[in-house]
Amino acid sequence: MRVLLALMLSMSMAFAVPGCSDSSKLTRKKAKTLIEQADKRASNGIISAEIPKTSDSNIQDMRWDREKITGNSLISLMSRFANDGLITFRNDGTPAGGVRDIKLTEKGKKFVIGESASGNPVVKLCAIESYAVTGIEQPIEQTAIVHFTIKTKDITPFGQAAPKTCASKNNAFMAKLSLFDDGWRLVGVVLEQLPAYLMQ
Repeated sequence: MRVLLALMLSMSMAFAVPGCSDSSKLTRKKAKTLIEQADKRASNGIISAEIPKTSDSNIQDMRWDREKITGNSLISLMSRFANDGLITFRNDGTPAGGVRDIKLTEKGKKFVIGESASGNPVVKLCAIESYAVTGIEQPIEQTAIVHFTIKTKDITPFGQAAPKTCASKNNAFMAKLSLFDDGWRLVGVVLEQLPAYLMQ
């Protein structure tokens, strides 16, 4: 009887160990699924950006296309939007290159998909068509860096002015995943190319 119990125990342990190792193994398919689920919860497959509303105040910088823009770059971007019939604005004439009185036109309003916490309109830049995992690094057992690309589609006129974000070619990102007691979870996403960009 003791021999039979010992044999059953050793068999159950033999089956249990591979099961643990399988659940802790991060495959490309599993990583892709986690990234897709996390991103859809955050943005419903749409990449968007905030357009600041200004009236009596001016803005001298804003975050656009993964970086902070100021001065002539800001005026140039606003001029591009204005030339495309998306907004109207006024250059405040300061040396810092601030702008004021930014207003969406009827054409620009067609791309509004919501409002930010600060009350500014959020416009669609493009949609996500697909994700592809290109590699997984595991420097330590419970942490993985997943390299992946995003292919975009439905690029709006606002998205045309964001080539790094809505490029026709795939965009390269890195996701950090950690192994918890219930499996792998995505804990952060960054760009492979600097400057750093927080996904919305």
